[in-house]
Amino acid sequence: MKHHGSVGSTLMGGWITLEILLALILLSVVLHLVQRQSANQWQTIHQGQQAANLEQNQNKQALMVQLTGSGSWLSSEYSTQHGSYPECQPCTGAELRVWFRAAQYEVSPKVQSMVRQDE
Repeated sequence: MKHHGSVGSTLMGGWITLEILLALILLSVVLHLVQRQSANQWQTIHQGQQAANLEQNQNKQALMVQLTGSGSWLSSEYSTQHGSYPECQPCTGAELRVWFRAAQYEVSPKVQSMVRQDE
């Protein structure tokens, strides 16, 4: 009789091990899905911020055109070319262009193309 009791406890221990294993597998699946969703949300937030930065750059460009009376000094690639602020008092020509580009947010080409498609 003791032999049957030993088999029963071994069988019960096997079921508990199986339940623990299934619980850990389920937990790993849930954690994987949460991590994936978090990464997607972070990417969406980052792209939204980039789009807002691009809009601010465009607003700054419009204001500079209004201030200077012309946009001819500014090439169409203003948001991808950056420099440091030049030493100039007052800025004109190329120095003004470098100063203005240094004031722009850096925006990825992917976000630029997405925003241009939406307009």
